[in-house]
Amino acid sequence: MVVTTLDAFLAGMAGLQLATHNTMILAKRGLISPDEVDHGIDGVMDTLEGISPELFGDVQKNLDPLFAELKQFAAQNWRGAA
Repeated sequence: MVVTTLDAFLAGMAGLQLATHNTMILAKRGLISPDEVDHGIDGVMDTLEGISPELFGDVQKNLDPLFAELKQFAAQNWRGAA
């Protein structure tokens, strides 16, 4: 079995989509703080900086609106420490 770069990229993007979806659920329910969302986003962006600049730009254009929405939900709904 040969894993191509495209296979690896698509698998990574699938994982990112799942993680983002789960984070969105937490943010909508007020269970994740804005700081935690920022920390997660920073980690994703730091990791993605390792891909080619062209691909990074394309991916970033798609992620920026989603990350902005995550930040907004976290800020609106955060319930504070339990």
